[in-house]
Amino acid sequence: MIFLNPGRFFEEAIESILMQDYDDWELLLVDDGSTDGSAPIARRYADGDPERIRYLTHPRGENRGMSASRNLGVREARGEYVAFLDADDTWLQGKLTRQTAILDSYPDAAMTYGPTLRWYSWDGETPDQPRQFPLEADRVIDPPHLVRWLLQRQAAPAMGSTLARRAAVLDVGGFEDAFRDLYEDQVFHFKMFLRHPVFVSSECWDRYRKHRDSACIVAPPQEHDWARRRFLEFALPQLVRSRCRDAEIWRLLHRELRALPPDRAAPPVPVRDRLVANAMAFASLPRVAQARAEVRASGRTALTKARTHRTVTPRTIERARRNGATTLLRIPTRLVCDEYGFSLAPHGWHYLRALLAEYERDPEAEPAESTYFRFFSHERLRGVRFLEDVLFLHRDRAAHDGAGFYFGTYPWGDWTASDARVGGNPFGHHFDAVEGRQTRDLYGYRRNPWYRPGDDYPLRIERRRTIELYRSLHGGYRPSLYGSLPSVVLLVRRDGDLRAVRYRGHHRLATLAHLGHETVTVALHRDSVKVVHESEVEEWFHVRHGLCSRERALEIFDAFFEFDGSERAAALGLPRPY
Repeated sequence: MIFLNPGRFFEEAIESILMQDYDDWELLLVDDGSTDGSAPIARRYADGDPERIRYLTHPRGENRGMSASRNLGVREARGEYVAFLDADDTWLQGKLTRQTAILDSYPDAAMTYGPTLRWYSWDGETPDQPRQFPLEADRVIDPPHLVRWLLQRQAAPAMGSTLARRAAVLDVGGFEDAFRDLYEDQVFHFKMFLRHPVFVSSECWDRYRKHRDSACIVAPPQEHDWARRRFLEFALPQLVRSRCRDAEIWRLLHRELRALPPDRAAPPVPVRDRLVANAMAFASLPRVAQARAEVRASGRTALTKARTHRTVTPRTIERARRNGATTLLRIPTRLVCDEYGFSLAPHGWHYLRALLAEYERDPEAEPAESTYFRFFSHERLRGVRFLEDVLFLHRDRAAHDGAGFYFGTYPWGDWTASDARVGGNPFGHHFDAVEGRQTRDLYGYRRNPWYRPGDDYPLRIERRRTIELYRSLHGGYRPSLYGSLPSVVLLVRRDGDLRAVRYRGHHRLATLAHLGHETVTVALHRDSVKVVHESEVEEWFHVRHGLCSRERALEIFDAFFEFDGSERAAALGLPRPY
């Protein structure tokens, strides 16, 4: 356990180790230069059980950062396994017993971890948030597959959840001393995921305390961005040296780097490493079937099962629905809207188009004064709980009478094919914090602007990503360079009128519409609901199960055709900047 002025939570963290039912352990308390009186507490524990507890410091009591402190503990450790715990978190009972049994049972696995409990209830007010990993758990996952999830900020372990073989930690070089605080854990996990098999469990073994004095909360957003860029630029040469051929990893790495501002204080990545990385990323793309399918859509190859249709007709829609492979369509941009009915048509109103229009007029304008920020910060939007609250934002009364469709759910189910059969999975701050239930939002707290409207941290992230994409696309659009196409779900009325509701690629669709693209090639993915027909309303999940009336379901469906966002902007008193 490393510590630096840990404050009031220090002893509780230590006690959670002493309460473990696994007896064969040693505790190394590594002081990283504390000045708050915590050193005497650590010495007291060490003096009370000198056989199992040791107090360590750097030479002259220096502060050398989290990575150097963890490395000191790993070097001094005498056991076969090493575990970690931060001084404001706690382990749950049985952690060491279960994790050592797992590594004993799976000798090929170098490390194990599980989902960490986001611990809000320690203050007696806010409910906790259990995590769920978006992958099949309780198995050994070979390298480098977990790197994909780490680059997407998903399924990343908390340090308190990790148990690793000491030999494997030393094999990858331990922690990187250059990362003193932010992202030091992700750098370590990246190296482990890249080189060693890891057992991912569905069991929760630790609690990650959420409080306002933690390092992640205290650090301003720009420091998070700089730290993430340093992490990604560290990962790039590591992938080159390991001869990584996973095209999805290269695509994610380049996407995440493009989305971040440059860190001028950091040394540049060597030109050779960048050139090799680009070459390897390009060489890997043909090995991915989906990438080949989407490259063919731009006329570059014809080696996949995907079928491209240049026009949208009832016949092509029906063929798309029955086709088991991904289907590619070229559709008018005016038919595209987001999942809340904000249209990309010239006569509509969309918050990302408003953002880009105002950015074009004044790139130096204060973000908080933009229409985009004013929309998400409006008092009416702060109070939304359900889909209907957003669709009918311009009305005086809610359309759900207190029990509506949570974000992510619709009368027909969800956008994904599997969820359509079970009715969809909700997300959102109201669903999590107010009702105390569990979200399916993989981006998590403060990553999605719709998760809790009014939180300006995700707004700044979305704004920066949209502007970076706008700069990239301003010189021309080549879909093959992005490794994927935007994807949509088609809503089709009885009279043949349709709307293409975005499924993936929201920022790209909005940017292309703003740049004047009248048509866009999109994918109807085989893993999503391709088409929702008005004529099949009786078969929609919530209608079929009596959870929603036919009339209410059609009212929501019709909103995607009758509204375009301009009515909601007008109701909120927002301008139309384009």
